[in-house]
Amino acid sequence: MYASVESAFLTGKSDVQLGEDRNPTVTIILRADTSANIRGIVVDASGNGVSGARVMVVGYPNEAAATGADGGFSLSAHAASGQIVSVHVQKDGYTAANEDCPAGDTPATIVIRKK
Repeated sequence: MYASVESAFLTGKSDVQLGEDRNPTVTIILRADTSANIRGIVVDASGNGVSGARVMVVGYPNEAAATGADGGFSLSAHAASGQIVSVHVQKDGYTAANEDCPAGDTPATIVIRKK
């Protein structure tokens, strides 16, 4: 059996053994869903992808990822799909940026500007 409270980003499941009992009772413990990733692109003011920028979910600096040649990135959001997470981006020669982005399938676009 599965249960969720989508507005609170909680999910849970429990196994049930069906037998003689026609009305079994089940307790499902709900936990925060942290399974989503966050992906997107870091661009400059002209809309060009910025390679080599360091991208991290705020609070998880040890899991930072570097953007690829096209400015793309993907990392664990530590959140549920659709939940908003704070993302920090930095690269030498650019002003660091902080952006609130949705976790999941919707790609984020983060603009950083040259100093």
